[in-house]
Amino acid sequence: MLPILYRQTEEIPLFDAIEKYVVRNFGPREFEAIKTQITELHEYRNEIAGMESYDDVLCLEKYEKILINYYIGMSFIEKKFSFGSKDDTVKLNFPWKDSQTKEKKASKDGLQLELNSVLYNLGAVLNNIGVYTPLEGDSIKSVSQKFQEAAWLFDHMKKTVEGLKPSNRSHDFTVENLLYNSTIQLAQSQYCFFKKAETAGMKPGICAKITFQLKSFFEEAGNYCKASKVLSKCGFLANTKFYITYYEAIAHYFKGREYKDSAEESGGGMGNAEGHLALALAKLESVSTYDARTKDALKQRKEQIENEYEDVKKINSNVYYEGCTPAKELAKIESKNFTMHRSMEQKLEEPFVGAEKFEVFLPMEVRKLEGEFQQEANKIINQNLEILQKLSADEDGFLASQGLPQAVYSLSGKEEIPDDLWNRVSEFQQRGNYQYLENLLIGVKQNRQTCFDIVAKCETAVVEEENEDSSMRAAYGARWQRLPSSSLNSEIKTRIESYKGNLDKAFETDSTVESNIAAIKPKMANLQLSRNELTQKMPKSKASEAASSPAVANIQQAIEQLNELKRQRQNSMTQMTAGLESANLRKDLMAVHSGSLSKEAAFETHLQGLNGYTEAIEDQQIKSSELLSLIDTNMMSFNEIIAGASQSDKVEFFKSIDEGLKIYYENMNLLSNGAKFYKQMHTYLTSLHLFTNDFVASRTVEKDQIIEQINSGGMPPPGAPGTTGSPYNPSFIPQNPYGGAQYK
Repeated sequence: MLPILYRQTEEIPLFDAIEKYVVRNFGPREFEAIKTQITELHEYRNEIAGMESYDDVLCLEKYEKILINYYIGMSFIEKKFSFGSKDDTVKLNFPWKDSQTKEKKASKDGLQLELNSVLYNLGAVLNNIGVYTPLEGDSIKSVSQKFQEAAWLFDHMKKTVEGLKPSNRSHDFTVENLLYNSTIQLAQSQYCFFKKAETAGMKPGICAKITFQLKSFFEEAGNYCKASKVLSKCGFLANTKFYITYYEAIAHYFKGREYKDSAEESGGGMGNAEGHLALALAKLESVSTYDARTKDALKQRKEQIENEYEDVKKINSNVYYEGCTPAKELAKIESKNFTMHRSMEQKLEEPFVGAEKFEVFLPMEVRKLEGEFQQEANKIINQNLEILQKLSADEDGFLASQGLPQAVYSLSGKEEIPDDLWNRVSEFQQRGNYQYLENLLIGVKQNRQTCFDIVAKCETAVVEEENEDSSMRAAYGARWQRLPSSSLNSEIKTRIESYKGNLDKAFETDSTVESNIAAIKPKMANLQLSRNELTQKMPKSKASEAASSPAVANIQQAIEQLNELKRQRQNSMTQMTAGLESANLRKDLMAVHSGSLSKEAAFETHLQGLNGYTEAIEDQQIKSSELLSLIDTNMMSFNEIIAGASQSDKVEFFKSIDEGLKIYYENMNLLSNGAKFYKQMHTYLTSLHLFTNDFVASRTVEKDQIIEQINSGGMPPPGAPGTTGSPYNPSFIPQNPYGGAQYK
């Protein structure tokens, strides 16, 4: 296990830059409202700039919390403020050095370099916690989970670095380096399972499978290492090659022990035991290491294997008289994967503490504009989503009616899970497996409760204010001359009831999904397996030339292209909804408020981006139609082929995998929509809560003025019957963006 170096940065005037921006564009009072949060982010940034420890676990755990909190905070800030060199932006430079090459890059016009650098260092910290935590007792499990989270994080960064400008890219962000780091994390997590298995005295056969999978992980990492000039020159390749040989040797050692243990019962196999042990010893004698921590382990393993080999050789020559099986004739060792990518998505998308305070410096008119825009945008988004979802449903329905894709997979002559199918299973595993659904569900529950709590606060504030007004009216009688609260707050009450109704309907959907998730877990058993394990479980192919048929090849290629279209759709859906929270949108709405930009121009600019998806959607429809037509054209020939070559057991095997994936994504999409629903509801409810507080505060001031006037015998205050009317304007109440609909 090796530590990962950090990307280095330096302290920057984060607090001063944001203060200048907010004071200049909004005012000093608005900055005071968020001063605590900005101070905290500034302190986090300084801590990150001073990260030096690689082996102090307590210090590393502190780094982990700081990096996550800073990432959440700056991801939130990115949606609220613009960064650049103009006066209407936050003027700040974010400098970073590559962890390996020390090449320095800096960015002034966005947070992509900053956020990706923070994620990279978080992955490094998680790795280093695992490397330097003693593998004793319960810590083995927690260490393994740290490696799994780091594996997911580095793999996840393949997508996040796509937004980097070429001038901000460096070796750390190359696909080869990210995949190398991700695979090494899986290997280290698998090692934790091996350590636990060996310590617990598990059967040699299990230990052989675990260590052979370890060897496979290092082989994969070695391939990424070879593709990177930087990694291959920095000693990583030599280190990886050592572990490939080392763990293959240990796998043969345990396989030899398995044959030895079973020889007495089976009456033979000691020649195989001797062969595996001889190969294990030969492999360990062929490698060396310069790592002081590994030298002792290598020496001990050599002695252990040599002693076992001599013992088996002696037993074989005296009792079994079997020849030592040559290396090329030894049976292949099967692998067993005990690890996975453990998603950090839930941790990285936690709410930013103090987010509601950032609404304070948004004028009510801007909040209203934002609500109007989101209503218009949601119409376009929902229409586009409906088209894309129907497209996927139509494709799935057509394929299912033809017994596809399982029938195509069953004809493959390869004794391995098809690439296209494995890619989909791998995507499932990288999201965090079944646990990701559970985490999403927990997040949805928490967000729902937060929304209900805000509604309750609004309701309580309105009722208490109305009751107080009634009490004052009863106490002062005819002298209490102002409009009754009940004649002013009815619009707020209507909005509250509308939101409550929406939340109640959403709760019904949540309950359905929750019961679904509990029921579908058994159907996902195969989806937890590694590619090697799935291949081993897959029914063996019968000799057939069907796989080489043009019809089979055409259909298989079309199915792969349909799956790629679905991935593109998912990306489009994510990008469409991201536009609702951009900092540029708020900047333009502030310009509308100040009178320097028309509402129509602002809306048109941002809706144009959503309408721009129309062409992409039409292209999707055309390609989908062409691919389904291609499949249909080849189905007659395909059905003739499959009539004599299909294997029902393989069809059912692949069908179980496809059904598990389908059920998973159906429920994941529901929960993802639920998370977005509650997130938007939270935004609107926060505005409603702020407005309700403003209303109550204005009525309280008015009440105090009336009491003062009554006590002094003066005239009634503004708002009393016969005067100019209440200063309260109900047109600024945020509208319910969902009407009577529920998310689905």
